[in-house]
Amino acid sequence: TSTVTVQTAVASIESTYYSSLTDAVNDVTTATIILLQDQVEDVNIASDKNITLNLNNKTLTGTIANNGNLDLSGGTIYIENNSALANFGTVNFYSGKIKSKGGWTVVNTISGTFTMTGGTIEYITNNSNGSAFMNQGKVNMSGGSIIAGEFGLVSEGNGAYAVVTGGTIEATANIVQPALLSRNG
Repeated sequence: TSTVTVQTAVASIESTYYSSLTDAVNDVTTATIILLQDQVEDVNIASDKNITLNLNNKTLTGTIANNGNLDLSGGTIYIENNSALANFGTVNFYSGKIKSKGGWTVVNTISGTFTMTGGTIEYITNNSNGSAFMNQGKVNMSGGSIIAGEFGLVSEGNGAYAVVTGGTIEATANIVQPALLSRNG
């Protein structure tokens, strides 16, 4: 009698398969990573990484902390009671969804640059409170949508700026709050 252990791959880089998204990210400096199944995991991307993450219509339940360069498309990142994406580097968001039920859905720090050409960033709430995107760095939005109960996009702090040339920013609550708010930026 022999025992066979089968491990299901979570992510792939070309023909190499990984049991976690973190293993795939840590194994390379520059690569396109494809998520192969829904996954519960927090992922840290180091400053020396240049990662293209194709979520492949799957859901990553957890937080991504990006310190490098991240191109993101094609699925959902979801978290409760925290931010789904904390950006300290560069993010290019092309398609898919980033959703949260607590904290800011996306936090773009003072060192961060976030470019959005498509996709949806959403703060999910059952009441009027909640904001989807806190920007303390640089945001360029030419497409996609940002949806929240109160403020969709808040740009705050010295040197923070947001350039919005397309897409939609929506505050869905029945209270008077702007969809876009800039303070000291």
